[in-house]
Amino acid sequence: MCRDGSALHVAVEYGALSTVELLLSAGADVNLSHAELGTPLQVASNFGNSEAVELLLLHGASINAREGRVFGTALYQADEGSSSWQCDDEDAVRRYAKLAEILRSRGGISLPPVDMLDDGEDIGVEGYISEDYGDD
Repeated sequence: MCRDGSALHVAVEYGALSTVELLLSAGADVNLSHAELGTPLQVASNFGNSEAVELLLLHGASINAREGRVFGTALYQADEGSSSWQCDDEDAVRRYAKLAEILRSRGGISLPPVDMLDDGEDIGVEGYISEDYGDD
């Protein structure tokens, strides 16, 4: 999936933690945004890789980044993965639920990809919450 992403995007997708550590120690940008995929943290969360998520957060990854067109925030991706309608694999559901718990405990918020909004424009956290819950 991350064929066009950076080496860090690919390493977190495949859970290659030693490669992630090597890239980060060599100065890879932990918040590098790919036009489609977003940040490495968004990718790691999408694939349910809590170890990679923890490592990226330790190195300063922006927990609420919502970059790229494919993925929402890391917590949104974890919530999607833990939804039983999305995944029949009970182990995967538990893995994503654990990841969501980690992200919530660190202040993560759940926002969908920008492209999922009605008009395709980023209306920000406040606008999304107001639309979603009818708050003023």
